[in-house]
Amino acid sequence: MRFNIRSSNHWETLVHDHYIYNINKTDRRTDKRYLYCKYARSKKCPGSLIVENGIMRRGTDHKFHPKEESTELLESEIVFRRSLYYATTTNHKPSRQIYDTLIIMHPELADVLPFKKIERTMARWRKRTVFPKFESYSELVEELGNEQWQFLKCFSADIYDEREFSIQVKNDNKMMIIYSEDIINGLNIENLYVSTTTKVLPDFDNSKFLTVVIAEMNQHAFPIVWFLTKDYSSITNGEIGKSLKEILPNLRDGTIIYADSTSKMTTGLGAKFLQVQGSFENLCNMLRSIAHEHNVNEDDGDVNLTLRKLMTIILLPEDKIAIQFNAIADNMNENTKELLSNFFENYKVNWIDRFNPINFSLYQNCPAINDVAMIHWRVLEQKLRTTSPEHLSIFRYTGITSIMSSSLKDSSKLIENNKARIYTTPRINNSINTNDKSVTTNIDELCLKYPEGAALVPFSSMLSTINNWRRECHPPQPKSLQEYASFLNMKKWENLMSRNKSKLTIQYINSADGSHAIVYADKAFLKSINTNHIFVDATYQIIPKIPKEIYQFLTVMALVEDNALPVAWHHIFIIQTFVTDFELGFKWCFLKSTYPNAQECGCNFHYVKALTTKATKLKLDEFINSREDAKGIHEKTNRPCSFYLRRTLSTVSFG
Repeated sequence: MRFNIRSSNHWETLVHDHYIYNINKTDRRTDKRYLYCKYARSKKCPGSLIVENGIMRRGTDHKFHPKEESTELLESEIVFRRSLYYATTTNHKPSRQIYDTLIIMHPELADVLPFKKIERTMARWRKRTVFPKFESYSELVEELGNEQWQFLKCFSADIYDEREFSIQVKNDNKMMIIYSEDIINGLNIENLYVSTTTKVLPDFDNSKFLTVVIAEMNQHAFPIVWFLTKDYSSITNGEIGKSLKEILPNLRDGTIIYADSTSKMTTGLGAKFLQVQGSFENLCNMLRSIAHEHNVNEDDGDVNLTLRKLMTIILLPEDKIAIQFNAIADNMNENTKELLSNFFENYKVNWIDRFNPINFSLYQNCPAINDVAMIHWRVLEQKLRTTSPEHLSIFRYTGITSIMSSSLKDSSKLIENNKARIYTTPRINNSINTNDKSVTTNIDELCLKYPEGAALVPFSSMLSTINNWRRECHPPQPKSLQEYASFLNMKKWENLMSRNKSKLTIQYINSADGSHAIVYADKAFLKSINTNHIFVDATYQIIPKIPKEIYQFLTVMALVEDNALPVAWHHIFIIQTFVTDFELGFKWCFLKSTYPNAQECGCNFHYVKALTTKATKLKLDEFINSREDAKGIHEKTNRPCSFYLRRTLSTVSFG
């Protein structure tokens, strides 16, 4: 018996089941106290003892010191902990994944040592590992080649799977390439999408551009190659095309590569691949560059109009391109024909005679997203917030290991069963959320308003019902443009065309030459604008996907008082074919009557979109002259020109 001066309570030592307990006796019951193990008397074990009415009850067992007859279990736990420690300090994979892999070898410890008990200990072990700091591309490749840090390149979900991604440095340490031959060889690549963004996570060795190559298989996107570059010159883009050809030597001949970047990227890929398609603005910029090489004066009115018409014939079906080219050449006046003689000869040889129509015409139904790199960047950002350990400094900018692991697992499922359901790889055309708010967000807002009802109706029990309600509120799927227009004109769906005090009217137009279109417009807004300049933008991105006959999506912007107003957010055209004659085209869309003073109609969309996004008051001529600045702004703030249509039809699900 010992006397505690501080508490004036008596303590009693009890021995029970090989353990020694120091207990505090009171009149009512015995309090919980630390206990001392008879095998390690100096160590306090997180066990407890409760004595009630003279009956001894142990609340919690010893954690580290089992009974004498449990030596086998103790030895198994020691081995398991050592393997956990080694795997945690020499592996970048999540702690849960490491635990699940190793516990299979020690099933008897699943109940004794669950992940919840060991999670904090594993986190403490991981912090002890000091990874090297990489300052440049070459240092990164050199360090990852060492046996000590080679495990950082392993990306398989199984820690015993030693498959690694490859990493190379080229172009005088200005470009770094990351890819996996295992993933590439396991894919049946149908199409390739190459795009560049100026957003890099985080900034590493002055990296300014992230180029992503995404392979399409069974309408699913698999990122397969990452290029980190310090510039975006023609030499760098040429190296990207050359490296991609080396990485994909077995790419079948029929594979189409969609390059949704600039003319430099399209040219760099075109030097190594036969079938490279670019967006409309890419090809317009390429034609403008050729015109500059032939000293063509774009300030001349007739010359400028002719160049614009040559740009627009790219939008025509392949069987009409040559016909319209000859028509434009025959209708030029003698002065313009003399100024453009060399340019027309170059155009005819390189863009009509030698160019395969499948590469040249954008009339085909192209499922590419305008900027796949921006979509992929958002995926990377999401990965970094969830799975990447904080201390893996350099690999935080890509989330590569997590994405590659998911791609490997998903591609294996699709190869075994092309209808397999996969969870981690986003669909190419479904990576943008087509709803204003998710179901979860709406539920959270309603729960704040009706807390009593929320307690009675949990979200999990209502999710399926809510999704059924949402599907029922969608208009039926149209089979033609005319049906689509009639659905949107129904009173039941008129709310879809009203937003922010703006009322869009819809008009279906059927031209005499067989072409037809749908026009979205806020007539009141149009009549309030007085402009002399109209700009037209075109893209092949259609969101949402509606009848297959729709191939082009046009946007109109107006220049008012030296400002490019986003008229496109109130004028949206979806047409099947495109008429080269601008005046006839705008008569269709009643723009000629709306803007009687409009004298010029331009195709310089690349810079007008950048000017609109920049939201500053700059004169259009000054902005166009600053080509590099405009390009940089466009790449940093790129927003697909179908953004407004997607937002307007945010609750419509067609196809």
